[in-house]
Amino acid sequence: MRKIITEQMGNTVSILLLCASMAHMVTASRQFELGVWFALLVGWQLLFVGYRRWLSKHDAGYHADQGEFSSADEREAHVSTRAAVLSYRVVMIATISLIVIGAFVVMRWRLPAALLAVLLIWLLGGLVILGLQTYLAAWIHYDRLDAD
Repeated sequence: MRKIITEQMGNTVSILLLCASMAHMVTASRQFELGVWFALLVGWQLLFVGYRRWLSKHDAGYHADQGEFSSADEREAHVSTRAAVLSYRVVMIATISLIVIGAFVVMRWRLPAALLAVLLIWLLGGLVILGLQTYLAAWIHYDRLDAD
């Protein structure tokens, strides 16, 4: 379970830092500016990749190249499949809902381009995070069901 929590939380932090970095690039100035969020993202990625490599050497059921889909046995593979299916369904429903709601918001309000870009960055990042966290919660749930 440690490998799943590590992957999902690490990926969530990565997406948050990526969204903050991109939002900063959009709003900072007219020039290309990476900023502090990008530096934090690079630092985080170095730490995260290093930890994943260390974990793959100390946990026989974890393979860094397969990430959250690495499994030690058939039960874990089954749990991963069920969690991925649920996560996919949740993300698809959320995406369709955001498209419908977003169409009405864009038609109703005239938003400045920079604000619309930042909003889009965070909404798309939020969808990815929703998928990651749904996968994590579903994996823990199905793992406990199968363990009993």
